[in-house]
Amino acid sequence: MKQKNIFLALGLLFTAMLAAVGCNGKSNVSTEEAEKPTDQPTQVMANIDAANLLTTVCYACHNPKSGSHDEMLAPPLVGIKQQYLNATEDRAGFVERMGAFVTNPSEEAALMKGPIGRFGLMPKPPVTDEQIKAIVAFIYDNELPAPAWFAEHEDEMHGTDKN
Repeated sequence: MKQKNIFLALGLLFTAMLAAVGCNGKSNVSTEEAEKPTDQPTQVMANIDAANLLTTVCYACHNPKSGSHDEMLAPPLVGIKQQYLNATEDRAGFVERMGAFVTNPSEEAALMKGPIGRFGLMPKPPVTDEQIKAIVAFIYDNELPAPAWFAEHEDEMHGTDKN
């Protein structure tokens, strides 16, 4: 029963996300609507931990189960994580820099310019700034799944084969 409730909550969350953010990443919610008291899907979203937010929000575009690079809507998070690890000195710097970009995506602040040309600039995810920091900290602290094709792609694109 608990698992059924989680799936129901995730379904409500996904519906709320689709209603709030269009395919082009622009909000479909007016400023007036955004200032209204929160509704149940938003409350449910606030109770989901960073791992579940990563799965339900981030992996909607950064899907590690994609069959090929051409199926991706955004670059794999495992590759993004590596770029931020290379560009920052420690956990605090990683969380600050990646969190700042995800909170307010802009071409100027982007660490990875190439993916913007291929995928476009990511929209601000429909989560709070605190949830973004929690997700980014989770990304830093945990190994992320990589698509099956990712190592070969990285080697072809960047010569980073680690075998």
